[in-house]
Parts: sequence; structure tokens; C-alpha cells
Amino acid sequence: MTLLDGSGSDGDVECRALRGRGPPNVEDDLAALPPLPEQDLCQMRAEASCGNSLVLFLIFLFVAPMQAYANTQANLTMLQRAWIFAIYAEAATAIFCLLGLMWDDPGTIKRTAENCFPLPDIVAEKLANGQSLESVGNVTGEDGRVFCIRCLVWRPDDGGNTHHCSTCQRCVCEFDHHCGVRAARASLARNTSPPPDDASDPTPPSSPSLHADCLPHHGGKWEDE
Repeated sequence: MTLLDGSGSDGDVECRALRGRGPPNVEDDLAALPPLPEQDLCQMRAEASCGNSLVLFLIFLFVAPMQAYANTQANLTMLQRAWIFAIYAEAATAIFCLLGLMWDDPGTIKRTAENCFPLPDIVAEKLANGQSLESVGNVTGEDGRVFCIRCLVWRPDDGGNTHHCSTCQRCVCEFDHHCGVRAARASLARNTSPPPDDASDPTPPSSPSLHADCLPHHGGKWEDE
């Protein structure tokens, strides 16, 4: 239906959404956009394996000695039984949290009609002509929102706390850093400071609170213009 190289009927692009006049057919227009940037799956899987191994090792380190001690006792007191139960409950909670951290969405901005359209004029023109967007920086709209030229989505007007993760290659709301322990983006629960002038600076903005999915800063970076 839509040709990004301008080879449509009469040499024009049939998709009005690419020219910023609103999407007549959402599914076709979204499918006509260039694919999302490829994620560094090798690095992400290596980080996830490292993080999972670390958590499971720590669980074993705390549970195994306790269970070995319990096996040597003929009769356990109520207090000892309570401690054993508490340690196993903590281990189960750690595994449950680990699964949640691995599969939970940290706030990735999805490609939808609302998030993608209308495209900025310069982006629509280059896509219609089949040109690369590499030379185009992120575009700031009249309403103050920023359009990411890699994800092709409008970021919410959240005071500049949404950034593009250089490893996951996705825009994330309230982005703090990419966690190298669990291969995911960590989001700020509350952030009152603006982003640094150099968005590639790995130091995250200060915040009084982080989501549970945020482990210590590992050196992930923003990749904004």
C-alpha cells in the first residue's frame, strides 16, 4: 500500500501519514515505517545470564548452609523453624522479583498511531524520498515534545526524562540507565533534575527514589542528540 521510496502512483507516496496529514490506515502506516533499530541481543543475553547467575548463587549461598545445619538437628525449636521459613520465603521472593525484573516493561514507548503520527515534516520528507535519517537530529515539536528519529516516536513531555537506550535501542520513559546486571533499562520513580547537557554521559540524574528494577548504576548511557 505504501512505498517509502516515492515509487507510488504518479511518483508520489500513497501514505498520507508520512506527510504528516494523519494516518488513514493505522496498521498500514505503522508497517510502512522503517524497522526499529536492532538491539544488541548478544550483550543483553550475556548481561541477563550474569545477573541471573549472581542472584541464584546468592540464594544458594544463604539457603544451603542453613539447610545443612537444619539437617544435623534432630529437633528444631519454633524459633529455628521460623528462621528457616523466613529464609526460604526470602529466597522465593528474590526469584519472584527476578522474574518480574526480567519480563516487566520498564516504560518502553511503543509504536502506535498516537506516538508516531503526525511525523515531523523533515522526517516525512526524507522517508517519502527514501533517504536516511542519520543526518537528522531529534526534532522538537511545537508542543515541546521530542521526536526520536531512531524509534520514530514522539516522547511524552516529561521534562526531558525520556531517553533512548544505546543498548536496548528503545526510548524509555523516566530513563535512568541501562542495568548491565539484568540487561534492562532502569526507570526513575521520581526525578526532579533535568538531563545532562551531554546525553551520552553515563552518570544518571539524581533522584530520591528508584523503581525496584533499578540496580546500582553500571555505566549504561543515553544516546540522545
